[in-house]
Amino acid sequence: MQRDIASGLGLKLPPAASPKETTQAIFDCLKRRSFLLLLDDLWDAVDLTLLGIPDPRASSSSRRAVVVTTRYKEVCNTMARDCRLIRLDGLSGEDALALFAEKVGLETLNSDPRIRKMAEEIITDYCQRLPLALTATGTALSSKKTYEDWVVSYKALKKSSANFPGMGKSFFPILKFNYDNLDEGAKKCFLSCALWPENYSIGRDELIECWIGLGFIDLQDISSAYFHGYQIISILEAASLLTPGDLEREVRMHQTIRGLALWIASNYGENKEKWIVTPDSSLKAGTPHFNWSNSERVSFMYNDIDSVALHTKCECLTTLILKGNMSLTSIPPGFFSRMPALTYVDLSHTGIQELPADIRRLSNLKYLNVSHTRLTSLPMDVEHLKELEYLVLYRTLNLKQIPRKVLSSLSKLRLLDLTASGNGYDLGIGAASSQGGPAYADIKDLECLARIRTGSLHWL
Repeated sequence: MQRDIASGLGLKLPPAASPKETTQAIFDCLKRRSFLLLLDDLWDAVDLTLLGIPDPRASSSSRRAVVVTTRYKEVCNTMARDCRLIRLDGLSGEDALALFAEKVGLETLNSDPRIRKMAEEIITDYCQRLPLALTATGTALSSKKTYEDWVVSYKALKKSSANFPGMGKSFFPILKFNYDNLDEGAKKCFLSCALWPENYSIGRDELIECWIGLGFIDLQDISSAYFHGYQIISILEAASLLTPGDLEREVRMHQTIRGLALWIASNYGENKEKWIVTPDSSLKAGTPHFNWSNSERVSFMYNDIDSVALHTKCECLTTLILKGNMSLTSIPPGFFSRMPALTYVDLSHTGIQELPADIRRLSNLKYLNVSHTRLTSLPMDVEHLKELEYLVLYRTLNLKQIPRKVLSSLSKLRLLDLTASGNGYDLGIGAASSQGGPAYADIKDLECLARIRTGSLHWL
């Protein structure tokens, strides 16, 4: 929050500025000014003093206001007991029932008065007449046609509330009810959608490639893998857990549902640093001092960071995504040696020009994506990645050579993407060096790896 506020105020803070220094800088900037601060979708109370926000009521010469939106009245009561509360009500009972009936089916609701009674309780007590909850729940119940089916589902809905102690009949349990109805594979795929920034429109193929790399979709052949991925996306859309994106081939995760996914991924809030996923553009001057030591997945996707630093060993970290940070031009030596458990690394759309030598330490790595980077060559160290199954080099335009020994050493490689790499030429394996040194792949000869399918992955 401090970084966003400081950025909005145009403050130039040093990368190593402490929270206390940032607090003072924000306070000094605002103490004699009028301001309007909007804090959207708060889940917990925030101490405005610690943020550096002057008390809006303390000045008679300036016009000041802080506006908070939250689903929890307690947040407002904790932050300011005398604040003005404006309640935004849900749909009317009639409109809520109409929307719910549209998703469930009017014929089902009218088939048994006991079903209608349960539906009215779900609409009021659990969905709170909120459109997203009504749509999600109605869709989940649309396949339930008998009273007995509804009893089972109603009990499951009550049970899901137990995972959110203190929330009672709140919004999350109703959404988790839809999550609970997924099979284990679809659950993993759903949670991984939260690795993208909030409100980001995700390409369907991009999502499926991530699921393949994470091992959620078994790759028997490329066509079957994509077909399976499209099926999972359809299931998530049908459950109202994904919605259409900006373009036809894109999907989006609603920010509330993304919050649910991160909540579930953190063991229902017990371990908030199990997944570290930063909001879009929240990092501008280097990686903040998160505690990575117990994290399993870290995503700094599309944050425009220019450096990464790590001073502790991350024994549990399996997934690292730095995609979309074009200002990131290098990975410091020793960085990967602190992450021995990594299986998935995405460095695509960054400005890196080479991979550090300690990438050889990633003995468990299965997926490496360096697409849209400035790499000119793969280092010999890549040959030590004996578990590597997926190597993605899409549109690596500066790529000129690949050590012959690297490709021959990757015995488990199943997918190689060389599309549009090397200034538009197909990479190829050339003859061995006449000088007896390591042979390299000639930029024009690897036509045997060309694929017959339009897409972004090359099938070996």
